[in-house]
Amino acid sequence: MELVRATSFTFGELLHLHRMFRRMDILCTGAVTPVEFVRFMGPHFGIEHAHALNFFGIFDRNGEGTINFRDFVHTLEKLTRGTELNKLGFFFLIADEDESGDIKLQELKDFIFVLCRLARKDLDITQTAKDIMGEADVNRDGKINRKELIECKS
Repeated sequence: MELVRATSFTFGELLHLHRMFRRMDILCTGAVTPVEFVRFMGPHFGIEHAHALNFFGIFDRNGEGTINFRDFVHTLEKLTRGTELNKLGFFFLIADEDESGDIKLQELKDFIFVLCRLARKDLDITQTAKDIMGEADVNRDGKINRKELIECKS
């Protein structure tokens, strides 16, 4: 009941999330390891190992190397119901694979590919990435930095 008060999820949604979390927690420790997370994400969403590990890093809020249910719920809440700035921040953390501070065209394509797998949608990934890059890359240097991303969204 504490998470019902602390989040915007309903009791039913939290039950569904808890069932999903328990399926990930293969060792039944109450915390999901990177291996468990990757094993769950691959078959259920068709996400490659490296991309699943990027997602794991977003959920592992305290950097301990595991995800507990509270972290899982709070991260999902920010991803699905957070502010635009929250969502842009998560997008940037996930898409900037090499942690350079910029999102390059290939990183953007990789991110769109993962999103399409998660949403089970079929898009022209290359064209979509080029369209986004064309709109967001204000200084036309072939990459998007945080400032450009925020300005593009404004």
